[in-house]
Amino acid sequence: MEAAYEARTVPVQLRINENFGIALERKDHIEEFFQLIDVLKRWGVAPDVVGYQAHIHQGALLFQNPNFIDTLRTIIKECALRNIQLHITEMDVDQGVNGSFTIQADVYRAFFNEVYRTANCTMFSTWGVYDGDTWLTSPTKPDVAPLLLDKNFQPKPAYFAIQQAMKSFRRHYAVVSPGARAVTVI
Repeated sequence: MEAAYEARTVPVQLRINENFGIALERKDHIEEFFQLIDVLKRWGVAPDVVGYQAHIHQGALLFQNPNFIDTLRTIIKECALRNIQLHITEMDVDQGVNGSFTIQADVYRAFFNEVYRTANCTMFSTWGVYDGDTWLTSPTKPDVAPLLLDKNFQPKPAYFAIQQAMKSFRRHYAVVSPGARAVTVI
């Protein structure tokens, strides 16, 4: 707490990262999280930014919380009510064993569209660039493919879904160029 108080004396943003579940299914946790934010606000150390570590599991999302966008809207609304920015800080969508890249693209598109509909959502980033270097790979899951580019840096449907969604908004974006392994601002 002392560090948070001290941070308020210099021009920096206080940030707190949270993971609301692999399917946004932990609605009670979301409520408790924002109660904590209210307590921090009363103490004078409320964060300026909530970073949502959006590590999503496609199968869990579709079966446990098919209305996940409503839950995401709740998070966005709760941040806006408290005048707190929301950053999607670590998005990846594990498609699972029998998952679909089309559904994965739909999840990415839905998240992106929703967070950029409101002014308090100011960042959207993935937790990695390509499937060849994802933290989710393990001996039991060697073929996990949660990111926008495949293991050969080729764009997947999710890449094109985000690219298309970006065109509908009037902001500048940093985009990974698949072949060049570079970042482009559009």
